[in-house]
This record gives sequence, structure tokens and C-alpha cells, in this order.
Amino acid sequence: MESGGLFLRLAPGPGSTVTAGATSTAAQSAVGMLRIAMSVTQPCHIRFGDANVGAATSSDLLLVSGILYMWDLTASRDHFTAIRDGGSDSVITWASIA
Repeated sequence: MESGGLFLRLAPGPGSTVTAGATSTAAQSAVGMLRIAMSVTQPCHIRFGDANVGAATSSDLLLVSGILYMWDLTASRDHFTAIRDGGSDSVITWASIA
């Protein structure tokens, strides 16, 4: 992963991971985190929301590999779902940085 070295310096520990496949992931929790760093191994779509966030679809925000994303979170936006974009599953890694 191209941003792996930078990710390790910014985030404490190895972070949490989930694999985005052909169907949307279950809601992933970032409760209690104010800001997260996130990277992906393959293109995928992500949807943020509360604990009841809906399934991610191909019309949601597209993330691509090689970029370290930073997200500010709120109480109404502290969960996410994701789905792959194309034929390859994507491993999403995130960790709190604030």
C-alpha cells in the first residue's frame, strides 16, 4: 500500500480493517473518534451516517488506493458502510488520529 508508511506514523497501532466486497459491508463503527485516517487497497464506495447508515452503493463517494483520506466525524456521522468498485475486493483500514 503506497500510503502505508505515512498511515503508520499518523495513526496509533495497526488500525481497524474491513473488506468491501460485492455486497455492502455492515455498518462499521468509529464511535468516540473525532478524526480518522483511512486508506483502501482497491477502489470502493463509502457511505457515512449514524448507526443506522444504509448500504453503500456505486453512487456513493468513490475512494481509490494510494491516497490517505482524513475524515472529521460527528455523532450523526460516526459509522460507515462500503462496497467494492469493480471486480476486486478492497481492504479498508482506518484508525483514530484525534
